[in-house]
Amino acid sequence: PAAATDVVVTPVPEGEATPDTTHTLAGMTPEQYPDVFDRIRAGFKLEDIESRQIDVQANWYANNPEYLERVFGRAGLYLHHIVQEIERRGMPLELALLPVVESAFEPYARSWATANGLWQFMPGTGERFNLKQDWWYDGRRDVLESTRAAMDYLQYMHDEFFNDWLLAVAAYNCGEFRVQREVNKNRA
Repeated sequence: PAAATDVVVTPVPEGEATPDTTHTLAGMTPEQYPDVFDRIRAGFKLEDIESRQIDVQANWYANNPEYLERVFGRAGLYLHHIVQEIERRGMPLELALLPVVESAFEPYARSWATANGLWQFMPGTGERFNLKQDWWYDGRRDVLESTRAAMDYLQYMHDEFFNDWLLAVAAYNCGEFRVQREVNKNRA
């Protein structure tokens, strides 16, 4: 690949949409990154949180590289699409890594609580975000449709929880009603 200083920027003809370059390094457009992980890192927007619980989880991943190799081996099939969808919406690219925790990038993952798919949608939440579920087809397992629905859901919760992506991710994981209950308790 060319060095960042060798990148040639082609002007966009007048009247055409300009690409989103908010996630760029040294003038590179998202499509010019050497690999998708560089592209994701360039689009990080979430603040770092100091927490022993987070450190424990991060250390587990750091001490289990073979697990991450398997997970990201599966992710290669879907990650580019997910990153493009997130960039198109202007969302933090950390969200592209949520399926690591939710399903290990396994589109047929099923939880004990009946959540299904890459993004682990519960049946009711899937219906709420227009994921068709019948005898023949389960949209929760459709990577394209479930990614659209997951981004719709995350954006909804971001807007609902004071434009806070961390609260949106928390609500995605444990439920919006629980997060709302904790917000109310904290305010009281």
